[in-house]
Amino acid sequence: MLEAAVTREELVRYAAEKGEVPTFLKSPSFQPATRNVGGRPQKHDWEAFYAFVAYEADIHGLPAKQSELVKKAQEYFQKQGQDEPAESLIKERVSKIYDVLKKLGRKPNNA
Repeated sequence: MLEAAVTREELVRYAAEKGEVPTFLKSPSFQPATRNVGGRPQKHDWEAFYAFVAYEADIHGLPAKQSELVKKAQEYFQKQGQDEPAESLIKERVSKIYDVLKKLGRKPNNA
């Protein structure tokens, strides 16, 4: 369970201070669209979600089990006062993170 909510602004400031982006976030599958090409706007702030994951990875390390990160992500969205995405949407994104780590021959820090 998260003990304190982290705002998007805090995550942005933290990332700017560190001056680094984790390698797995540089993957093309994690790059946000540069502009809206039509359709409805995104319901959830996935960029902030990935910033949260980067923060968690840097401070606490990623959990060995994907389900633990899914739970932390659900708590993150709740603390932000946003509608929580469906668990399947969060699982899909968390799975991509772990897949990229596996392809790079890396394990989560807490594995």
